Amino acid sequence: MNRKHFYLAPLFFFVCQCASLYNEYDEKLLENKEFNESLKVEEIPAEATSVASQKVSESTLPPTTTKPTPSTTVKVKSKAPVVTQKKNPESKTTIKSTVHEPSVEDGEGFVGRRPLVDPFVENEELTYAVSYFAVEAGRFTMKTHPFVQVNGKKSYRFTLHARSSSVFSLFYAVDDMAESFLDYDELIPYSYSIKAKESKQVRDVKSFFNWKTMQGKTWDKKIKKGKDPEEKVYEWEILPYSQNVFTAAYYMRCFQYSVGKNLSIRVGHEGKNIMMTAKVLREEKLKTGAGTFDTYVIKPEFEIDGVFKPVGDIFMWITKDQYHRIARIESKIKIGKVVINLQQMAP
Repeated sequence: MNRKHFYLAPLFFFVCQCASLYNEYDEKLLENKEFNESLKVEEIPAEATSVASQKVSESTLPPTTTKPTPSTTVKVKSKAPVVTQKKNPESKTTIKSTVHEPSVEDGEGFVGRRPLVDPFVENEELTYAVSYFAVEAGRFTMKTHPFVQVNGKKSYRFTLHARSSSVFSLFYAVDDMAESFLDYDELIPYSYSIKAKESKQVRDVKSFFNWKTMQGKTWDKKIKKGKDPEEKVYEWEILPYSQNVFTAAYYMRCFQYSVGKNLSIRVGHEGKNIMMTAKVLREEKLKTGAGTFDTYVIKPEFEIDGVFKPVGDIFMWITKDQYHRIARIESKIKIGKVVINLQQMAP
């Protein structure tokens, strides 16, 4: 994935597909025992009154008899400060701080790590149209599912489903899925997974943040037509409260916006520690397929391991209501401009 546009992953993961190739290697791509053992997801029944009383059911991936794929491990060293918790000297009970952390983030509207108003609505579905040269290339839907438990903790579950339009399917067809989990209390991500289908190749990407060891790990499996499967593994030390490339778009909805403000968050991606800063430029009324919204226009900028990386003309429109949904994105690329517009919204 081009790091220049990594933050668009949850909003623009449009890739080509080769259906016969994907079907042939489906099980091989999905097989990742280490990732599966790291992530234990369980349902929370609607009638449940206590998370602790729920029956845990670890999801399993389909077995495979194929040969293991060749792998290349990329290890990145970086220093990350140790996360400390405040404790009452007279008690073993951990006291949650009301001060928002980390200090690089704006704490307005938060009590500790939790926003005063939760911007995420259960079963929310946001459908976007992606246009290139003023022609609709396809649509994708971002959904907020009911809460689940991830490794024993209450968590959000977010998914993305992308499909190409009938016109663009003549050139390349898309039917891709992505999924990510975000801890409810700390708003830190556990994982993301992507099933991507590209022209002459298929990819399966999985990433997991281990907050006990402060280590991030990403597996990127790729199969090109006529070639042996390949895999790259990235391992690095993540910084406290870092988001991944998918949860970053959701987490930005938790902040309070005003013209002139700069909002910063940490993002960990493929062995890199990235600082994303969103500059709030102006207010603007925006008409979309889902309705007309009062919005803030922001411009993202990035530092990768402390080095500023210009990304060109990229702008995002964020609704001014309590939900702070992304209503529009414009991004100039080498040839033309990609425009992403909110088309439908439910409930």
